[in-house]
Amino acid sequence: MIKVSGCCDGCGKEAHRRNIREFFNIRLDRFGKVSEFDFCPDCMCELAELPGLMDDKIKELLKRHGR
Repeated sequence: MIKVSGCCDGCGKEAHRRNIREFFNIRLDRFGKVSEFDFCPDCMCELAELPGLMDDKIKELLKRHGR
């Protein structure tokens, strides 16, 4: 079961009963620390276009969206 926090960690778009299946949950395990992020389809497309490793992509996306 995918657990979504209620909104996109990138842009802040809210997850509702109708669109929750569209959201993606990304789990990163780096240096023993687990981080989980929930992204809407628009932010996932933006992540796919960014170069680099996933954690660098997420940092750039969050910076772009002011989070």
